[in-house]
Amino acid sequence: MRRLISSVMMRLYFAVNLTRCYIYIPWAFFTTTIAYGMGDIGWNWRMLPTLIAQFLALVSGFIFNDAEDYKDDARDLAKGKRNVVSSHQLDLSAAYIIAVISAAGSLAVSSLVDVRLFIPIVIILLILFVYSYRRVRLKAIPIIDVTSHGIVGGLLFLAAAWPSLGNSVWSRAGVLTIIAFTIRSAVSQLAHQVKDIDIDRESGFKTTAVLLGKNLGYVVIGCLLVLLVGLMALVVVILDVIPVVLLMYGFVTIGTYLIVSQSIQGRLDIGPDWILWCSLQVGGLAAIVLWFESLNKP
Repeated sequence: MRRLISSVMMRLYFAVNLTRCYIYIPWAFFTTTIAYGMGDIGWNWRMLPTLIAQFLALVSGFIFNDAEDYKDDARDLAKGKRNVVSSHQLDLSAAYIIAVISAAGSLAVSSLVDVRLFIPIVIILLILFVYSYRRVRLKAIPIIDVTSHGIVGGLLFLAAAWPSLGNSVWSRAGVLTIIAFTIRSAVSQLAHQVKDIDIDRESGFKTTAVLLGKNLGYVVIGCLLVLLVGLMALVVVILDVIPVVLLMYGFVTIGTYLIVSQSIQGRLDIGPDWILWCSLQVGGLAAIVLWFESLNKP
């Protein structure tokens, strides 16, 4: 029995590490919930295939990135462990095959649901491809690396919002919301780069964080977070089109980041990017809880 449990846990760990689902599933669920909640139809069966299409597209992107970066990641112990190819958990050819199958599955699911879901998914897959593909590698071009990552975040929201809202997604409120989700994704990527800035410098890998430097990188992250909260407030308060959960998300995220960073400063060896990631998840969870509570009110 213990062997069976151990085997299941090892396979589960491999699946989680392979797909990196812990990174984007909470965010994908939150964006899809908000997108469908904004529409007149509300939550419906399309939410599930929308999440599946997003999940498969991101799985494809992460595995393809591991396959392209396995040699570089092998030079660093921490990155090598995260990379399923560098850590010899998956063969290089198998990684490419899984990436292709996941991308095909994402396209198939999205095409069956709605062309307005299919179009953003196609663009997401194209960006994820050129983001990691070594002959182009957007991730190695400062500014463009963070920008392209942010665009993917905005497209994930659009993939859910366009089928739900129709052409009204292109209204002022809809566009501002897409921009807000884009900024959030860019902040997350910049925080990740700041964490790896020393490793990237040693390997000659040029990123936005390397270009800015660690201190200025933190300043830019803070400014973007303030802008993000401002956009959320604008959409919620002035335009009055999205539930207040979006504003709650921003406030809880910022508050958690400030409290946790001040509490553990100098006590634990935990980087700001990890605190930011946890804060984003806490903010999303708080917003989701508030959303469900609002459904029970008359």
